Amino acid sequence: MTEIYYEVIRLFFILGSLLTLAVGLILIFRPQWIESFNQRSNTWYTPRQRTKSLDIMRETDPIFYRNHTLTGWIMLVASVLGLYLIISRFPTDPFDAISTLSPEWQLLLNIVNEFLKWFFLVFIFAGLPVWVLMIFSPTQLQKVSKFFNRWISTRNMTRPLEQMNTSLDDTVLKRPKIFGSVFMVAAVFIFWFFIRL
Repeated sequence: MTEIYYEVIRLFFILGSLLTLAVGLILIFRPQWIESFNQRSNTWYTPRQRTKSLDIMRETDPIFYRNHTLTGWIMLVASVLGLYLIISRFPTDPFDAISTLSPEWQLLLNIVNEFLKWFFLVFIFAGLPVWVLMIFSPTQLQKVSKFFNRWISTRNMTRPLEQMNTSLDDTVLKRPKIFGSVFMVAAVFIFWFFIRL
């Protein structure tokens, strides 16, 4: 399996270097082709309209507080049952029994399995006080909820990612011969390096 990965990576770099060499040649002798292709392919798609509904806060707490005792008991029982099943039934190193997997994959999958186990344990344990408060003191839980129910929008943080930026393309197209030469030298070096491996 390792040899297959190695050959795939090697082939990827060889083909990539040949493509880079071709781009370098075009930049030197026919930069207008790259510019024309750039103008056609640089269409900007923004997911803003599709994800706009995700930026709106929706209040669901009243639904749970309306039947707080029933909801709290259901979630508390489910949490305790979940903890019991994870502690008593969650398999330890289950991938050791699969002989078709290599030792490296067995170790990796067992680590993921152990991580999931502890993630669920911590997550369920953290929820226990919430369900107890919901049953016996919903007003106290509401005070805590007000602190955690603050809506944080990532709109302003991700705004620069929604704006088209062609500064790199413009820089390359202003000096096509220089960048074409750099691409060709880099492509020849990479090709020579990986073809000898």
